[in-house]
Amino acid sequence: MGKCYRQKGMFVEAIADFQKARKDFGNTPYGLGDLGNTYALSGEKTKAIEVLRNLLELSKQGYSLNYDIAFIYCGLGDKDTAFEYLEKAYNEKEEMGDFKVDPAWESLRSDPRYKSLLERMNLE
Repeated sequence: MGKCYRQKGMFVEAIADFQKARKDFGNTPYGLGDLGNTYALSGEKTKAIEVLRNLLELSKQGYSLNYDIAFIYCGLGDKDTAFEYLEKAYNEKEEMGDFKVDPAWESLRSDPRYKSLLERMNLE
C-alpha cells in the first residue's frame, strides 16, 4: 500500500506503511529504498539522507543496493547520482524489473540516459 499512497501524494500514510513493513524485516535492507525515496519526496531530506547512509553502510556488508540507493537519489532530485547508481545496478545485474513501469522513476524518463539504460536492458 505504501507505493500507492506515495503515488497519490499521501506521504504520511506511505511512510507509516513503509515503517511498519521495516519492523517485520529487522536490520535488512528490504524496503529502505522506498522509505528513503518517500522521505525525499515528502520534503524530509534529512531523514532521506539518514536512510541513504544506512543503505550505503549495508552495501559494505555485501548487499547489492545500488538500485535502492539510486531510488533515493531520484527522490532527492539528484539525477546524475541516481544514474550513476543505476549503472552500477545494471552492471552488477541487480533486480530492476519495475524500472520501466514504476511511476516513481518518472522524473528520469526524459533523460537520454533512461532510454539508453532501457535499451541495454532490452526493455525499450
